[in-house]
Amino acid sequence: MDHHNRLVVGVAVGNGRGNSQHHFSEKDIMSVEMWKPKSNYNTPLFHTINGSFTILTTMEECVAAFPDFCSLDGNNLVNIRNVSRFKTGSYGGIAYFRNSELSTGINIKTVSSLDDIVEQAKRRKLDTRSILVAPILNLNTLGEGEFISVSDVFYIDMWEPKKNYNVPRFYTKTGVYTVGLTLQKCKDAIPYFYPAYNGNIINLDLIDQVDKDMFGYTVRFRGTEFTSPIARNRAEYLLPLLKKRS
Repeated sequence: MDHHNRLVVGVAVGNGRGNSQHHFSEKDIMSVEMWKPKSNYNTPLFHTINGSFTILTTMEECVAAFPDFCSLDGNNLVNIRNVSRFKTGSYGGIAYFRNSELSTGINIKTVSSLDDIVEQAKRRKLDTRSILVAPILNLNTLGEGEFISVSDVFYIDMWEPKKNYNVPRFYTKTGVYTVGLTLQKCKDAIPYFYPAYNGNIINLDLIDQVDKDMFGYTVRFRGTEFTSPIARNRAEYLLPLLKKRS
């Protein structure tokens, strides 16, 4: 998919100026850096022309971001579109997914509502947004950051990739993924962004100018007052590139 058309799922930080609190356009990202939303969490922060966003970190945020998904047992959030069949009994039930051996549980209270849940899912439009993730290769290893389509997700639950981090996990036909938690995962998924300094990457397409003053260099972006510092050596390398692009 052309990155200029990709909508990325996220959580608005502060008062977003866009039409959604749950996604942003990749082409509108000015810069990405790390921040601490909680004392024990570090997550990517995406500064866009419509406000700032971070990644999903809780099941409650997933419920709000994916209104088409349904909780079938209290511990999962299921994309009903991708369910091939249900098996139910006195114990509750199991949801099986299309072209996959994956399944997830259904609690007894939800079984009686399954017909209504399926009918509602059929009436909804396909979710074409993307999620920044990293594949879970094994319990101790993650792959490079990438984007997956919301429509490809079977279900979501929570897991602990490292101590004190309890974050969403996404099950799909092609593998299991976790949210992209680091700047490196962002660099992997958005390789055309430029490293302004060790803790920040910026979108060259949105740069208005690079200013130099007694304190160093500052990047200014078009149509906004938002700025980003940039290391001297990277600014000096960037300036000729910007002249070629203008």
